[in-house]
Amino acid sequence: MKAITTIITIMLLFLSNDKVQAQDLTDTKSLLKSKTWVINEALKITMRVTDTEIILYIDNEFVGSVKYHLSDKNCMDASGSLCQFGC
Repeated sequence: MKAITTIITIMLLFLSNDKVQAQDLTDTKSLLKSKTWVINEALKITMRVTDTEIILYIDNEFVGSVKYHLSDKNCMDASGSLCQFGC
Protein backbone atom coordinates (compact mmCIF):
# COMPACT_ATOMS: atom_id res chain seq x y z
CA MET A 1 0.00 0.00 0.00
CA LYS A 2 2.99 2.30 0.57
CA ALA A 3 3.90 1.98 -3.13
CA ILE A 4 0.35 2.98 -4.10
CA THR A 5 0.50 6.04 -1.86
CA THR A 6 3.88 6.98 -3.33
CA ILE A 7 2.60 6.66 -6.90
CA ILE A 8 -0.49 8.73 -6.16
CA THR A 9 1.56 11.36 -4.33
CA ILE A 10 3.92 11.71 -7.30
CA MET A 11 0.99 12.05 -9.69
CA LEU A 12 -0.66 14.70 -7.54
CA LEU A 13 2.59 16.62 -7.11
CA PHE A 14 3.09 16.53 -10.87
CA LEU A 15 -0.45 17.77 -11.46
CA SER A 16 -0.15 20.51 -8.85
CA ASN A 17 2.45 22.53 -10.72
CA ASP A 18 1.82 26.21 -11.47
CA LYS A 19 0.08 25.54 -14.80
CA VAL A 20 -2.59 23.35 -13.20
CA GLN A 21 -3.01 25.65 -10.21
CA ALA A 22 -3.78 28.52 -12.55
CA GLN A 23 -6.75 26.60 -13.95
CA ASP A 24 -10.19 26.41 -12.44
CA LEU A 25 -10.50 23.43 -10.06
CA THR A 26 -13.53 22.19 -12.01
CA ASP A 27 -11.42 22.07 -15.19
CA THR A 28 -8.67 20.19 -13.37
CA LYS A 29 -11.08 17.65 -11.92
CA SER A 30 -12.72 17.16 -15.33
CA LEU A 31 -9.33 16.53 -16.89
CA LEU A 32 -8.41 14.01 -14.20
CA LYS A 33 -11.74 12.19 -14.51
CA SER A 34 -11.74 12.12 -18.32
CA LYS A 35 -8.96 9.56 -18.67
CA THR A 36 -7.64 6.27 -17.40
CA TRP A 37 -4.11 7.17 -16.33
CA VAL A 38 -1.37 4.64 -17.13
CA ILE A 39 1.15 4.54 -14.29
CA ASN A 40 3.22 1.62 -15.59
CA GLU A 41 2.43 0.18 -19.01
CA ALA A 42 4.61 -2.93 -18.60
CA LEU A 43 2.96 -3.91 -15.30
CA LYS A 44 -0.48 -2.74 -16.51
CA ILE A 45 -0.91 -0.35 -13.56
CA THR A 46 -3.63 2.21 -14.19
CA MET A 47 -5.42 4.86 -12.19
CA ARG A 48 -8.94 6.31 -12.43
CA VAL A 49 -10.13 9.46 -10.73
CA THR A 50 -13.69 10.06 -9.50
CA ASP A 51 -15.10 13.11 -7.72
CA THR A 52 -13.75 11.90 -4.38
CA GLU A 53 -11.35 8.99 -4.95
CA ILE A 54 -8.27 7.91 -6.84
CA ILE A 55 -8.65 4.22 -7.72
CA LEU A 56 -5.67 2.03 -8.61
CA TYR A 57 -5.79 -1.11 -10.77
CA ILE A 58 -3.16 -3.68 -11.65
CA ASP A 59 -3.98 -5.75 -14.73
CA ASN A 60 -7.57 -4.39 -14.56
CA GLU A 61 -7.99 -5.75 -11.01
CA PHE A 62 -8.91 -3.31 -8.23
CA VAL A 63 -5.99 -2.76 -5.85
CA GLY A 64 -7.15 0.07 -3.65
CA SER A 65 -8.38 3.62 -3.47
CA VAL A 66 -7.66 6.78 -1.57
CA LYS A 67 -9.88 9.81 -0.92
CA TYR A 68 -8.68 13.19 -2.17
CA HIS A 69 -9.78 16.77 -2.62
CA LEU A 70 -8.49 19.61 -4.73
CA SER A 71 -7.61 22.89 -3.11
CA ASP A 72 -7.19 26.32 -4.62
CA LYS A 73 -4.53 27.06 -2.01
CA ASN A 74 -0.86 26.39 -2.36
CA CYS A 75 -0.08 23.67 0.18
CA MET A 76 3.14 25.35 1.24
CA ASP A 77 1.32 28.65 1.90
CA ALA A 78 -1.62 27.01 3.68
CA SER A 79 0.23 24.71 6.03
CA GLY A 80 3.88 25.74 6.05
CA SER A 81 4.90 22.26 4.90
CA LEU A 82 4.25 20.04 1.91
CA CYS A 83 0.95 18.22 2.29
CA GLN A 84 0.02 15.01 0.53
CA PHE A 85 -3.59 15.16 -0.66
CA GLY A 86 -4.65 18.79 -0.56
CA CYS A 87 -4.69 21.30 2.24
